[in-house]
Amino acid sequence: MLDEGPRQTPHDPPRADLPVPDPVDAAPDEGSTIPATAAGPAPATEMGAPPSTTLPGPTSAAAPEASGAALLAADVRGAWSGLEPTARLLFGASAAAFVVVLAGLPMSVWDSAPFALLVMAAAIVTAATAWFGSTAAWRSLPIPLPTIELMATHVVAVLAVFKLIEVLFDLDTDGVVGLVVSGALVVAAGALLIAAQRRGVKPLGSLMSGDRWTSIAAIGLVLVLLGWAFNLSISFWSMGGAALPLAVMTLAVLTVAEAPRIQSPVPVAWIGAGIAVFGALLALGHWGELTTLGRTEIELEPFDFLGLVAWSVGVALVIAGGAMSGRTVWAASHPADPGVVKG
Repeated sequence: MLDEGPRQTPHDPPRADLPVPDPVDAAPDEGSTIPATAAGPAPATEMGAPPSTTLPGPTSAAAPEASGAALLAADVRGAWSGLEPTARLLFGASAAAFVVVLAGLPMSVWDSAPFALLVMAAAIVTAATAWFGSTAAWRSLPIPLPTIELMATHVVAVLAVFKLIEVLFDLDTDGVVGLVVSGALVVAAGALLIAAQRRGVKPLGSLMSGDRWTSIAAIGLVLVLLGWAFNLSISFWSMGGAALPLAVMTLAVLTVAEAPRIQSPVPVAWIGAGIAVFGALLALGHWGELTTLGRTEIELEPFDFLGLVAWSVGVALVIAGGAMSGRTVWAASHPADPGVVKG
């Protein structure tokens, strides 16, 4: 027989010429969780399914998580419950004014885009002060919250009242729908004024407690309002031309009146006078429209100029009152130097 070569005994060391099994391909030890890949599928159990190596889950189902909308609604309810009653009234009246303006847009009640935008912007401001007014960021503003609410609420009130005046003197055009919607806006504006006064707004006190120049500016505002009331009552002008001048002059006079309460390196009354100058430019534009109308379409009577004259005089008084009131404040805070005595 041929010699088949030496055989390796268990006690002999492994020969170098024989292949060494790869540890990865080796069969897993008993109890190991490493799956057998090269060795083939795992042995089946009695039911024919491979044994599972995962741990059993909990016996009870986890509670479902709340949705984002539910969490947001809960936060809103919590914030609403934390508001004081006057803040709730101010926010609710602001929302009512905003909704009334939106409802009147498809009905064509508001014949002026500036009118709707001004009322909606003022309502948003008062809603924000009512909702966030108690936070530190709003409390640290250089303009006090009562001053902001005073200006915004009175802009809404002035525009709402004058829109109602226009509708009352031109029912043939606006109809019952315009009357109802305009009346609803006046009611919302009244609620805004009540809420603002409960939160510390005192418009008459601001206008009458200042110096004589502030009183002159207040008289100018009265003339502006009377002039536009006359224009709207004769249906010669509409709120399309009155909305922006009325809002601008209201802000100008209230800025002059609230100047002592606003922190600024320059007299705030001068800022009010500057706003009134913008109102004067609007008045000049209306003068041009009126004279053009008289030359091209209709024959104007002196009576037709009465409202515009009153408005123009009121604007001049507001500018003069704001400028002189600011000058008084500037002179008090910057006394003149005695100067050098010349020999």
